[in-house]
Amino acid sequence: GLASNLNIGESDISNLLLLHAQNLQDDGATEIWDTACQWLKENTNAWKSWVPDQTVCAVGKGLVDLQGNFVMQREQAVNCGVCPPGFASQKEGATRVCSPCEPGFYQNSFRASSCTACELGSIASEPGSETCRPCSLGSFANRTGQSTCHRCGAKETESAQWTTSLEVNSGSDGSSRWIQVQGASSADYCACVQGTFLFEDRCKACTEGANCPGSNQLEVLPGYFSTREAPGDVFHCRAVGHCPGGEPGTCAEGRDPSYLGCSKCLRGLRSRDDGSCGECRSSDYAVATVMLLLLVAAVALVYVGLFKEQQVRQPGPLLIAVTSITQLLTTLQILNILGSFDIPWGEPFVSILAFIELFNFNLDILSIDCVTWFDSVGEFTMRVCLLPTIMLIALFVHFGFLGISYLRAVLTKTEPRKGCRFSQLLRTVGTMLMIFFIMVFALLTEPFQCRLHPSGVWTLKGRYQSVYCDGRGEHLQMYITGALGCLIPISFLALCTWVVLVEIPKGIALVDTTVLDAYFFLIRRLRPGAEIFSMLFQV
Repeated sequence: GLASNLNIGESDISNLLLLHAQNLQDDGATEIWDTACQWLKENTNAWKSWVPDQTVCAVGKGLVDLQGNFVMQREQAVNCGVCPPGFASQKEGATRVCSPCEPGFYQNSFRASSCTACELGSIASEPGSETCRPCSLGSFANRTGQSTCHRCGAKETESAQWTTSLEVNSGSDGSSRWIQVQGASSADYCACVQGTFLFEDRCKACTEGANCPGSNQLEVLPGYFSTREAPGDVFHCRAVGHCPGGEPGTCAEGRDPSYLGCSKCLRGLRSRDDGSCGECRSSDYAVATVMLLLLVAAVALVYVGLFKEQQVRQPGPLLIAVTSITQLLTTLQILNILGSFDIPWGEPFVSILAFIELFNFNLDILSIDCVTWFDSVGEFTMRVCLLPTIMLIALFVHFGFLGISYLRAVLTKTEPRKGCRFSQLLRTVGTMLMIFFIMVFALLTEPFQCRLHPSGVWTLKGRYQSVYCDGRGEHLQMYITGALGCLIPISFLALCTWVVLVEIPKGIALVDTTVLDAYFFLIRRLRPGAEIFSMLFQV
């Protein structure tokens, strides 16, 4: 204060006394206070430094005006005030001013001489902030002293799809879940909101067949499939067992993820009942051979049965048996067609459908993958060729039967029957075509049956769902193969129509039993005069 600053020397005291003595000599009534006042006026420089300056502020204070407002210039100030929270006492020449904290800094106490930078994950957007606030969901601050938070995502328009989350343990079993957190300190916390997933630095909406828990990841549900390169393009799987779900590109054990829907096994492996693929067993290599022998035996049995039916004078019971078997096979084929519909069948129908897959020319049953490997086009072509193969087997059986008949005639020294017995061969081939007519048409129309997937992409249904329905590449090849294969049943229908309308009436008029025997497969179940209904039944 003033007392501590008082500094008067002997010369000053002497001058003051001399001045008072002179005043007394000039005016005997002069008071001491008048002399002191005169000295102060005449020696301003001597005492001015004794008086404290109210605008010289100490640490923790700053200049204020008459209204108590903080000012930045000394000329506007009349006193000093204590710096409040949000301000810091900064040196300004010989005094101090209370400056507001800059954006990115804060001060939460009185008499502070400096501001503190906001920590990671928090910001102070306004000057003079008393506290820092954490970054909101979907944003982060990766440096101290930031005034704004960085938004997650590349585009501002996508901000609603972004959040900041953290994986935490949620149970004693070690399971975890994702929770949203504010105050993220780095971009590592950025994640797409629940229901979306991160792909190519953008959050995309989840589709049918996928689960997006909010961890940037997409989890494929069981029965669905997507590739690692395009996780958002989700496809139906032919069977749930083929696609266990999980990360994109996940297939059941042994299945090839390069095929959509995990529809094929890896080379050298065969399909299992649970949908996975495993190593071929020694017995699998013999299955194809055994099935081929059984096919030859079945064709031979049909040939012989039809021959016996022709030889019996009263074919009533045999006719009933043959007709019943034909009807049974037709029913099984119809059930197989029903199994191709997108209907969640239950037991025991599922097991029945699995059993009658053989009538759909299913090569998996033959363990053909253990012998050779086909792509989708090769497998389809192989299945289409099964019917011509059956017809070729019937031809070999026919000539084999002729050879046996000739050998028997030679051994018994009887006259062998002349001719190729073409009617018997025609009767066998016609019967086989009648039996498998439904399944043949169903097989040949497979390249024309497409299915829409959650990704919005169309592929073929069933076993060929790895083929896109775009009329190009593999699809075009299957189109051509199917169209050429359709010539067989169409030609068969045309031939049968000609036979029913022309040949059979002519044979009846001429009492030609050879014609009736050759085309008996068309009129077996019909009374005379109703032959046209056989064609209606086929259609």
